[in-house]
Amino acid sequence: MILTCSITGGPRSLGQEVPGFTLRERIIVPLNGSTVASTSALALGVTYKLKASGTFHLGGPGDGLGDAEYGDFSNPPTSLIDGCMDGTGIDLAIGINDGTIDSETLPDWGPYDPSHVYIVSFVGTGFPISVNYHDCFYADNSGSLTVEVFEPCETATTGALSIDCQPNGIPDDCDTYLATSEDCQPNAIPDECEVPVVNLLTEGFASINALTTAGWVRINRSAPVGTTAWFQGNTSVFFAQSGVSNSYIAANYQNCGIHGTISNWLLTPQMELTESTTLTFYTRGIIGSTFPDRLEVRASLSGSSADVGSTATSVGDFTRLLLTINPNLEQGGYPQAWTQYQIPLDGIGSPVNGRLAFRYFVTNAGPDDPNSDYIGIDTVNVSRSQDCNVNAVPDACDLSGGSSTDVNANGIPDECENIQQIPAMSQWGFACMICLMLCAGTIVLRRASPNTAHGVTA
Repeated sequence: MILTCSITGGPRSLGQEVPGFTLRERIIVPLNGSTVASTSALALGVTYKLKASGTFHLGGPGDGLGDAEYGDFSNPPTSLIDGCMDGTGIDLAIGINDGTIDSETLPDWGPYDPSHVYIVSFVGTGFPISVNYHDCFYADNSGSLTVEVFEPCETATTGALSIDCQPNGIPDDCDTYLATSEDCQPNAIPDECEVPVVNLLTEGFASINALTTAGWVRINRSAPVGTTAWFQGNTSVFFAQSGVSNSYIAANYQNCGIHGTISNWLLTPQMELTESTTLTFYTRGIIGSTFPDRLEVRASLSGSSADVGSTATSVGDFTRLLLTINPNLEQGGYPQAWTQYQIPLDGIGSPVNGRLAFRYFVTNAGPDDPNSDYIGIDTVNVSRSQDCNVNAVPDACDLSGGSSTDVNANGIPDECENIQQIPAMSQWGFACMICLMLCAGTIVLRRASPNTAHGVTA
């Protein structure tokens, strides 16, 4: 079963915000003189990056604004202040592990930055850090500042603020920084988590009467043939996985007569199938049923063929078995709640036109027999990732990075089309080839006849 990556957790910046580091924690700094602590300890001897950002209303001269290290941005750099002007000499700044309000606040956040973003290194002590704002008068402060703790990628593991789409326990921005994942974009998102996907087929079975027009084929090869085939979902049995309550397709024990074999086929429209094609669907049976059901998923690589053979046990062109649900017809072996299945079409080779098929296939079936009851199928999707060689790198990145060639310039790596480049031939090699062909009589030199072009004989 293929596991697909989805990005969760929040917006992602383009590129690593602090190269070589990943965001560990975000701390809102109070401006009333109180102190807050980080929720986690900073490992002893490990060098972190602390990023302070934002502005707030400081009061005082000029525009009355302040940031992590300076105040009054009305006319920088001449207007800048970094200490109280009341004679106390108190340094205006965010303090880290510095509980003494005096003329020097630690750390020194560095020279003024008009973006009001400051980044400093900080060596962990094995304990949480304490954070406060140093000021001589807090009553006129309003707003807040932010301190973010960035952990080095070499020691980072996935945390509350991390995005880990694989997931492999390493933040994505560290995967790309450490080159454990490729990032051809580059945007700090591992390539394997953003391979573009194209939907080839989506079907929710809102009306099965429309399936034939859409290219679907229904064939009942059960023996003896019963009174039902594939039919619209029956809400008195269960509701659809999604959509309106009856928007699924169903089959049941009446597909065949007594003492029979059910072989009821539902074929998708013809489509191009490749190594990177994935079929996803939902299916379920009845809760507590004592009559086992079975479903096969098959593929035909024979274009538009709908040949499933002529008997209940034949498969025609659908010789490729992709999945069997409850192969041994065990009681309780078929899912009793809507369950999703994802099937990769591995081993197909070059792209080829074909169909996929659902086969409700139950032996010892029928109204008076121990097997077969009722199944539903819903929310069928066939998609193809633009990663035809299935190397977890988008095809466009394979081509731009030079790991794949594209001699016919159609945007598809040549290895996915069995296109081979002809090695370059030296002048001597070409001359030798001509000599051999002349000796073998493959090439005959003759004078061109009148009224013909060069190389064309009359």
